[in-house]
Amino acid sequence: MNGIPSIHLMFPPSKSILGALLVILTYGALLSHSPAVEPGYTPLLDREHTNGWKYVGDGAMKVEDGVASTSANMKPESGLYWYQKRTFADFTLRLEFNVDTDTSNSGIYVRIPDPKGDYKVAGAKGYEIDIYGGKTGSIIFLPVRLRPAKPVPVAPGKWQEMEVTAVGQKYTVKLNGQVINEYLGNRALSGYIGLETWHGEGDVHFRNVRIKDLSDSGGPAVAANSGSPTPSPSTQIEPLLEPCLDAILAPLEKDPGMPRIAVEKLRASLGGGAVKAKTPSQKQIYQSGIAVCEALTTAMDERAQARAAAMASAQVPSPSNGASIVNTMPLRGRDAGHAGDAIRGKQRDERNYADDKAWAASGFMESSAYKAWVAKSASLRENVMGLYGKLVKLEAAEPDTAGTATPSAK
Repeated sequence: MNGIPSIHLMFPPSKSILGALLVILTYGALLSHSPAVEPGYTPLLDREHTNGWKYVGDGAMKVEDGVASTSANMKPESGLYWYQKRTFADFTLRLEFNVDTDTSNSGIYVRIPDPKGDYKVAGAKGYEIDIYGGKTGSIIFLPVRLRPAKPVPVAPGKWQEMEVTAVGQKYTVKLNGQVINEYLGNRALSGYIGLETWHGEGDVHFRNVRIKDLSDSGGPAVAANSGSPTPSPSTQIEPLLEPCLDAILAPLEKDPGMPRIAVEKLRASLGGGAVKAKTPSQKQIYQSGIAVCEALTTAMDERAQARAAAMASAQVPSPSNGASIVNTMPLRGRDAGHAGDAIRGKQRDERNYADDKAWAASGFMESSAYKAWVAKSASLRENVMGLYGKLVKLEAAEPDTAGTATPSAK
């Protein structure tokens, strides 16, 4: 029976059927890592399903007996094991994972584009659900790492159940049945599934990877065109969200270009749309779009002010000041050369020590302005995306926005 050897049953006739079923079920469970797949779920990786996966990057993903294992012993920088048969839009992904040590490191990628041989695309364009000790369940969209509100310990050597649900732009992460993280995103609404290889102490193992497609058609919802070329406010804002937030939330010591002009132009355009709106609900939609733009420009202003304050508090004596003293020092006599070298060396050491102490006391990243911004920027993205999420919901309730039917926000 499907490769299972025949087994002689020793049960009374009245119990032979029940006994046979119990033996078969028990024996089958011992042969396979795969439990019965829940209704509506499609297995992607288990003992019977290992095709359709491809690896790119450093290291390797070893698959044996339905279990995929990372390659920490090879000290890889990073790699991606992705399911290339199809993309998924709205879905619930379930799998089991097991870590060798507290610092074993891996992750689950969702809604990533075709990497085309470059594993870094997954982190740049998709979302990673981190597997790393107490940070397990973090949602990573570089440079942001959204940690779980209530971290759940992950014991090495024990299988854990992870569940990731993506519906529209909302992501929900469960660990062993408990919700540990939620996020309203702004990246692609459809993409591939992948597992990460990352350097760490010990491997991470995966099994029983299965998925439930929650989309009506297996792909992202597409707006119907009613003949007007004018896109909805959220559709106009969406391309600006990622570059704006990436620039605003970049480390404060960096000076990324701020797409301020594009946001201000869009705000003016939405203001015109609000004036021309035919109904109160459409006007509210445009006003919500304006609020998103204003939140972005306000954040740009606040970041610029915080950076200027941090730079002002980080002004320290320049090494050239000490050098000018050495260069103008009058030295004469037969031993002036040797004495000058000794003095210069002593002053150089004193100057370096003074500079180091000054940076430690009032350096850029130690300034109160810098620390205040780090604390404030943690809630900045949530605020902007909250306004954007409200806009999407308003558009979903108004089927004809600016002449274009908008996708339903699921």
